[in-house]
Amino acid sequence: MPDMTAVTEVLSRVGAHAGLTSGLNLRATCSSSSRGTSANVLRGNSTAQAYVIGGESNGHILSSAESLHSERMSSWEELCAPDSRTWAACAGLSGRLFICGGNDGVQVLNSVASFSPVANCWEAMPSLIRRREGAAAAAAGGLLYILGGGDGASVHDSTECLDPETGCWMLLPTLRYPRVGCAAGAIDGQVYVCGGSDGRESMSSVERYDPSRGEWEDLPPMSQDRERFGAAAVKRYLYVCGGWSSRGDGQVLVSAERYDPANGSWEDLAPMPQRRHGIAAACLDGRLLICGGSYGRQDVRSAEMYDPVAMAWVQMPGMHLSRNCAAIASLRY
Repeated sequence: MPDMTAVTEVLSRVGAHAGLTSGLNLRATCSSSSRGTSANVLRGNSTAQAYVIGGESNGHILSSAESLHSERMSSWEELCAPDSRTWAACAGLSGRLFICGGNDGVQVLNSVASFSPVANCWEAMPSLIRRREGAAAAAAGGLLYILGGGDGASVHDSTECLDPETGCWMLLPTLRYPRVGCAAGAIDGQVYVCGGSDGRESMSSVERYDPSRGEWEDLPPMSQDRERFGAAAVKRYLYVCGGWSSRGDGQVLVSAERYDPANGSWEDLAPMPQRRHGIAAACLDGRLLICGGSYGRQDVRSAEMYDPVAMAWVQMPGMHLSRNCAAIASLRY
């Protein structure tokens, strides 16, 4: 259990500095189904695991989570979650999972929680400077980046990053375009953000942030405009798949593509087995894992894996619950 006094002091200092108060009380919750995680770490074994947190299931915002282990892909394990939230941003950094913002069904959130597989519990972290839902998250250079999103009234072009060592959030240079329902990934220390909506229509534009220069630059756009889609960096490529396009009468997408930073171009991939938006996507053991979402009529619990070597999709075990707009990240520890 973390030291409540120490964490409260950190929250108070950061809240005072940012003019905010934390909306998430200190909380530690553990799950009996993930006790093997702690044992693995104590034995010194390296393992990879993807975590899916919250989301919506046919109109209900979820307060649960589940995980898929790279060495036990026959079934998902049920886990605890810090609270109920959907459309949150999530990334793994320094052996911990961070879930940021989202919506609890009442309001857009700025609260942040962190999960440690070693301690097997969640704890409160300093809140975001701005409330955000539909933001994108990426980890690079020891920092956690949160990009864009919206507060229910406007779409953000602002970005911020957390230094876990100091517990402080910092505002960064703004995006070139405001975007909500976007997705991000990090390759070689640089942060990429793609697509989303500017509040009027879905976007195909792509930007990259170089921390050494402290500025965003435009990159070649995706072949398809997308919002509420899945994206992840896998083996030096940035993969995107599915989502919603506002083009014409609007459509749920089945297409997938990847960006190669080496030559600055996009390549079309085999389409997903099922069209859907609100997908959760992450890199798991060198492959692209996608799960959940909605194909328009109902939310789904299905999951697939894209193998870059075979260049094909493989059906995976379905999650315990259908989840739309869930948060996802993977950790290797």
